[in-house]
Amino acid sequence: MPRPERPTTLAEVNYPIAGVIMGSDSDLVVAIEAVKVLDDLEIPNETRIVSAHRTPEHMMGYARSARLRGIEVIITAAGGSAHLPGMTSAETTLPVKGIAVNKDAADPHGAAVFSMIEMPPDGGALDTMGINVAGAVGAALSAARTLAIAFPELHEKLEERQKKNELDVLYKDATILDLGPYEYLEMMKKAKQQDQKWPVRNDDWDTSSYDPYGVHYIDR
Repeated sequence: MPRPERPTTLAEVNYPIAGVIMGSDSDLVVAIEAVKVLDDLEIPNETRIVSAHRTPEHMMGYARSARLRGIEVIITAAGGSAHLPGMTSAETTLPVKGIAVNKDAADPHGAAVFSMIEMPPDGGALDTMGINVAGAVGAALSAARTLAIAFPELHEKLEERQKKNELDVLYKDATILDLGPYEYLEMMKKAKQQDQKWPVRNDDWDTSSYDPYGVHYIDR
């Protein structure tokens, strides 16, 4: 099977270039956070269930065929002994990102992440991204940065995301400066009880009204 010819722009890609795989469907609650980021960045992707222990041939088949199918980067999610990320990496030359899934409260440090960081020398390169949601989001962002080498327009999308995150934090700082810590905390608690996000910044927030280092603040 010939590898698809890589388009010159991301908009021209009509097949998955990022693969998100997990050892069990129970890992999907974590892996979906990586998918959300890829979708937000408009990176074509696919999600598959590939167990290193129960379907080893399927795992090898996926890893070995990924590059031929046009996949450019693989994100893997696994818990427990977490062999999927390392074994996938051993079967391909594509960059592989590992997400450690930890659902065991009795294992707060996460055996999976320790399994991933103990890859043997020359056993297959693996980028260990972290645990659970933070690891999933980090894996997708790292994958996007990798893909930006071939598709430079991703740099602009990533910069927009970083700018949004910056403004969100500054808005929170402006809000706590206005309300004070006690009222801010109460508002946070109420929003959490209602399963809502708070505070929410409007896109047209006037940053000129935010003066964190002005005399009115310093003189308090």
